[in-house]
Amino acid sequence: MSFLKKSSLFVAFTTIKSSSCDVSGLRNIHQRSSTTNNIDNIMQGSTGGKIKRGLQNEVATRNEVWQYWRDEDVQLKWSHYGMDVAQEMAEKIVEEMADTGELEIDPSYADYCYGSWFAVAAVNSAIEPILEDWSESHSSSITDSLYTGIGVVEPSEDVVYAVQIFCNYNFVESLYLEDTDNGIRSEILTFVQDSRPEDLNQIENSIPFEMLAQEWAVDAANGNNIATHDVYSRKCYGSGGEVVVSGPNSEIVLDTHNAIENYVYDGNILYTGVGVAVRNDGAVFVIQLFCSLQYQHQARSQNDQKLTKTESIINFVVNKEDKFRDKHSNAEPLIRKGDPRSAQVLADILAGGGTSTEDLNGSSDCGFHYFQFIVTGESGPDIWQNMFEQNDKIEQLKNEKYRSVRSGIAKDGDSYVLVQNFCFWI
Repeated sequence: MSFLKKSSLFVAFTTIKSSSCDVSGLRNIHQRSSTTNNIDNIMQGSTGGKIKRGLQNEVATRNEVWQYWRDEDVQLKWSHYGMDVAQEMAEKIVEEMADTGELEIDPSYADYCYGSWFAVAAVNSAIEPILEDWSESHSSSITDSLYTGIGVVEPSEDVVYAVQIFCNYNFVESLYLEDTDNGIRSEILTFVQDSRPEDLNQIENSIPFEMLAQEWAVDAANGNNIATHDVYSRKCYGSGGEVVVSGPNSEIVLDTHNAIENYVYDGNILYTGVGVAVRNDGAVFVIQLFCSLQYQHQARSQNDQKLTKTESIINFVVNKEDKFRDKHSNAEPLIRKGDPRSAQVLADILAGGGTSTEDLNGSSDCGFHYFQFIVTGESGPDIWQNMFEQNDKIEQLKNEKYRSVRSGIAKDGDSYVLVQNFCFWI
């Protein structure tokens, strides 16, 4: 599970005085303040002093909110007695609303959520229509959340102010690393071993790859940021890839299983390393590295790398491309992505006599900005020479904005089919 960029959403209803603030993303991105909906002063004649609360009724109403979501089969975690940050913040927000008569969501609650966060607020004569409206209008955001705080104030028999704040991780006052395993690593490695086809060599747990993955997982957890690393390609000189998964503790193992399945069934992959970082808010970051060759502590000569024929061809071509780009545009070396996805699938199809399809044109590897080489040849030098027959692609190769390449290759008789997808993003 990856993080989303922050955005803000405000929805105002005519039948129920209501507002919402939906912001998802990373804590270090500048936060947009929530939108305000000023309403008529519901407490007519109020002097602005503290409103007398019906505390017993409010506790019962909070429990009613909680029970409503349980009946809707929404799996939320809630501290009933206001002993956590989420509950304290929700009560603070709703009390301010009732005091001022303004339906405004104070966005400061999001300072305690380091994942995706969401809040709703409303005022009505009863709690039931508020909950029905929230369920209908914000079902997806609420269902995606795991933790909540519920605030209710009832200044009179026919007025209910309600606030509910949500986060996909637990609300915490400060963030710190809680564990670097929690049994997750062994579960993932057991899955790799048990799921590996019997006719393939087992994938070995590589301590050097594990140490590198662990370092990156800790960095991701502390920085609340997930990314792949250019360094990986300099430690794995064969085929392979880097898988990065983040999410709640309850979901992380299954999400990782789904993300690594293709590598488990790849006969070229022989080594792996898993890094795990668990935070106090329940967020888990997993980085798993796969490689067909052992971890390289330092660069070796090409003769010492023991590459397969296809790996040697790809290395030769990409090295040529790097030198060509440096000569014509002073571009940085291409980042070689170990997960070629559609590039390899298309190479296999073309080598088998098939034809290209729109689904395999590079967009699944790269998104919107990409270009694709499809070249055949009997060797690396042969393929490199044949690439210059595609003048428009050669011109695009000079563009320094293309940062990464995914290469797929397949043998076709005496020749090889090379498919390369060049991407703007890494």
